Amino acid sequence: MNRNILTLSFLLLLAFPFIVALNAHSPTIDDVLTNVNEYENYQKSSYSNLGDVIIPNSEKFGNQEKFWVRDFSSYSYYRINVTLLAVGNWSYVYMDNRTVDDIGIVEAIKTCKIFRDEFDSIIYPKAIEFAGHPDGILGDIDGDPHVSIVFLPFIFHTGYYSAINEEVTYPYSNRREMVYIDTDISVLEAIKTLAHEFNHLIFSNNDPEDAVFIGEGIAEYAILYTGYLSNSSYLLKGQGYNLTDFSMLYADSPDVSLLCWDPGLSNMMINYASAYLFIFYFAEKYGVDILRELIQTDIDGPAAIELVLLNNGFNIAFNEVYLNWITACTLDLQGVHNNIYAFENADFKINEMTPANIFPHKRDRMKLNYYGFDVTKLEVAPDLFTLQIDTPKSPYGLGIVSAIYDSNGWNITKKIIFKENGTIAQFYSGEDIEYAYILTSLIKNSPAAPLVYYSPPFDKLDYNLLEGHINLTGTPSKTGYTDLIILTLSLFFSNLILNIRRKR
Repeated sequence: MNRNILTLSFLLLLAFPFIVALNAHSPTIDDVLTNVNEYENYQKSSYSNLGDVIIPNSEKFGNQEKFWVRDFSSYSYYRINVTLLAVGNWSYVYMDNRTVDDIGIVEAIKTCKIFRDEFDSIIYPKAIEFAGHPDGILGDIDGDPHVSIVFLPFIFHTGYYSAINEEVTYPYSNRREMVYIDTDISVLEAIKTLAHEFNHLIFSNNDPEDAVFIGEGIAEYAILYTGYLSNSSYLLKGQGYNLTDFSMLYADSPDVSLLCWDPGLSNMMINYASAYLFIFYFAEKYGVDILRELIQTDIDGPAAIELVLLNNGFNIAFNEVYLNWITACTLDLQGVHNNIYAFENADFKINEMTPANIFPHKRDRMKLNYYGFDVTKLEVAPDLFTLQIDTPKSPYGLGIVSAIYDSNGWNITKKIIFKENGTIAQFYSGEDIEYAYILTSLIKNSPAAPLVYYSPPFDKLDYNLLEGHINLTGTPSKTGYTDLIILTLSLFFSNLILNIRRKR
């Protein structure tokens, strides 16, 4: 008989009692410690094919570790006992021992194997293709190319990455590249979270500090780039194509600041939604390659966006990009103005607008957040109307977008106004206006975005919409009279021409 067959038969006889035991009960952590070799064989035969996997020098299946974990409710640290239950080319997948005891070692191994395979075959290669190598400018802290993925319950978030694990001298550092994933979420949600957090690891190793909205927006975009916002499993849940789970939260809250992540928000996921939508828009209009440059640049926040755009031939200020983006969020104008006011590869528009169909329309002390925006929709609009609005305190200004649809199609204007503690009047005209939108936002020259959670500045401004072109004194403007005369003559000659044609 073939020697290999005899050897295999002998090994199967040795393993038979162990396999029977597995079917009889769910082994405990103690079983792992005393039967590491048998578990490696069992994993190979039942759950994975480790033939092409690089087994590391120091960490093998069944290894026990104690890892520091952050308690987000008290901002303190505690330690957990974990077991290494899957080893890949690029990953060590650990699970908290309490969870292993709860679900059983067989299910724990199976779960860890799923994430090992997903990370090694999809997340890791797509992430480095998008954002760069995880070693970045900081290097590999532990000399091991593997990323440690730790599953544990009750970590407040669906997962997180902490750069302190790559700081050798920090007392709570685990001294390795690692991310944490919550065990109390679905497999699909955990996979998306893993893609998000691994992008943070890469970003942090290439640009250790950047504005929160850029870092989180790009990490959310990494989920899209990896393919998890357009695959069949995701779309079957009823999610929008290329949109995150949280995108529609922003549809109801456009007043939330893009640049400042307010720790007082009732739902922080709104911030993730706005940041993702901005980065999605940015990549769509200017290209993924420029987005990659944003990950590598040392400059932070809006200034970094302006720099990478300028380096690629786009001489455009952040404020203009921002006003174009909020217009796209409001209107999603496909096929108009080269789609600069549209999401070409997603279906998104905000829901929260203030109707103004009776004039005068007055809003006292309207609150505007720093880089949040307000939309007034005129569904019944006169052909001449005026916006009178206070201007904010220095150093802030107003970004104002008007979008008017009339017999000539869309007319969109953008203005940035800095006039401390004053009131301004903006005049608008059209021919047979069907509807109009007025967008307002509190902005700043050379805006900065915090690197940490920070409540946004705001101002409260009086806001009036008036029929006709009305000066601040309350009298019709000369421009208004001229426009009215031109509009009246235009209507008169249009009717005259129609009557002549009818007589013919």
